[in-house]
Amino acid sequence: MKLAWANPHTQSFGYSLFGSYSYDVRSVIGDAQPILNAPDEQRLEVAQKAISSPNIDKREGWSAYCYADPKGAFDTLSKASLDEVNAHLWRDFVNSLSSPNKELDANTRELVFETFRILGTAPNEFLAEIIREVADLYTRAPRDELPSHESWWAKLFAVSVSYDKDPFDTDRDLYELAINSPGGRLTEAALIDIQSARKSGVDIPLWLLEAISSAANEQGQQGVLARAALIHNVSFALSVEGVDIITPLNSALSGETKEAVKLRAVLVSQSNISSKASKEFADAIKLGLKELDGNRSDAIAAAANVLSPAISLILGETSENDWGVNLDDAADLLRSGPPALREGAADVLCQWIKQIEGGPAKTWRDIIGPLIDRVWPRERILRESNLSKYFAKLAVSSGEAFPEAFDQLRPYLTRLEKNGGVYPIKDSDIPQNFPQKTLSFLWCLFGPGHSGNLYGVPEILERLIEADPDIELDRRLQWLDQNAARTD
Repeated sequence: MKLAWANPHTQSFGYSLFGSYSYDVRSVIGDAQPILNAPDEQRLEVAQKAISSPNIDKREGWSAYCYADPKGAFDTLSKASLDEVNAHLWRDFVNSLSSPNKELDANTRELVFETFRILGTAPNEFLAEIIREVADLYTRAPRDELPSHESWWAKLFAVSVSYDKDPFDTDRDLYELAINSPGGRLTEAALIDIQSARKSGVDIPLWLLEAISSAANEQGQQGVLARAALIHNVSFALSVEGVDIITPLNSALSGETKEAVKLRAVLVSQSNISSKASKEFADAIKLGLKELDGNRSDAIAAAANVLSPAISLILGETSENDWGVNLDDAADLLRSGPPALREGAADVLCQWIKQIEGGPAKTWRDIIGPLIDRVWPRERILRESNLSKYFAKLAVSSGEAFPEAFDQLRPYLTRLEKNGGVYPIKDSDIPQNFPQKTLSFLWCLFGPGHSGNLYGVPEILERLIEADPDIELDRRLQWLDQNAARTD
C-alpha cells in the first residue's frame, strides 16, 4: 500500500531549501544623492564620511547608492584598499548584490564574478569582517560559473570558523541560526551542489565530499551551525557515499551539552527521517523525543518520526531491522515522553487519516486503529484532556469506520471545552449514517459537565431524529436539546 505521509526510504534533498533562508528585512531610506553627485575621485571619501554620520539618511546613503548604481559602487570600491576602513562599504555593496529581490541579470552576474575576483586577493582578516555577506552572495551566485568555485567554499568556510571563536551558547532555535550563518549556508550550498551533480549523472567532486566532512567535524560556533544544517538534511546527507559523517555527528549528538541538546532538537524536528538515519542515530532520536518542548510544528514532526516506522512495520513494508525505532520503542516513547509528543502524535494522525491512499475508513481499519491499539498508552494518568479534541476529530474523520473508531477511542475521550468539536460532526455524514453511535458520541463529548453552550448541536439532533425517529425519546438527546443554545 502506498502511503501519502512519507516514503520511509526517501533520500532526496529539495531545492525548496532556498525558500528556507531568512533575510533581515530592511527599508532603504538613505540619501544617495551626495554620493551620486560626488566626482569619481572623491566618491570613496564622501561615502566613508557618510557611513559615520549621525544622520540616518546620510548614514544609509551608501547602501542606497549601492542599490541605485551597483556598477558605480563597484568601480568605487575596486580602487579602494581592502582593509577595515572600507569593510562597512564592502558589506553594504555585497549585501545589495545578494538581495533576494535582485534579479541576477547579465550585468549583475558580471558584477558578482568581478566582486569575487577582487575579494580573492583580500586577506582573511578583511574577509572575516564581511564573511556573512560574502557567504550569502556565494550561496546565491551561479556557482558552477564562478571561477575557483571549489576553493572559494573552502576559503569562506575556513574564515567563518577561524574568526568565530566564541563558545557555543544560545537559547535560540538552532536551525534558524544555522540558515542565517555563514557555516550553515555554506553547508547547505554544498548539499545542493551534490544534488546537482547527482542529477547531472556525474561523480561527486572530491572537494564537495571534503566540504561535508569539514561541516561535520569543525569546532566553534560555526562548526555547530554547520552540523545543524547537516542534521536538518540528515537523510540526504547520509546517502552521500565516500565520506563519514556518522561518527562526528553521533559524537556531537551525544551527551548533555547545550550543543547536543540543541542538535537533537533539530534532528527530531525532521518529519521524514530515513530508515538509515533512524538506525544510525537511534539513541539521539529517542533522547531528543523525550526532550521535546511544546512547539506544535516540531511536535508534529517529532511524532511522525515515531509513527512512520510503526506504520511501516504494522503494514509489513519493512522489518524491525530497518529502523532504529521499533513498535516497542514507539509505545515506550509515547508513554514516557512529554505531553507535547502525544499531542503531536494525535494531531498528525488526524492529518494522515485524510491523506493516506485508500480512504479514511480503510486507513482506520488497516493502519490507524491497529497502530493505536499497539502503541498508545492506556494508563489513566496519560489520558490528557487536551487530546480529546484530536481523538474526537479522528473518530469523525474515519467515515464509514466511525462506529468502531469511536468504540476504540472512547476510553481517551473526555468532555470538550466550550464548543470545540461541534463543527466536524455537523460537517460529516455520521449523524444520519450512525444516529445511535452519534448520540453516544455527543453525550461523551458534551454531556453533563461540559462548559460550552452547545451551539450548533440542535441541528445535529434534528438529523439524528430524521434518521431514527425513536431516538427522540432518548433522555440523553432530550438533555442535550434542553441545554443547547439556539438562535431565533
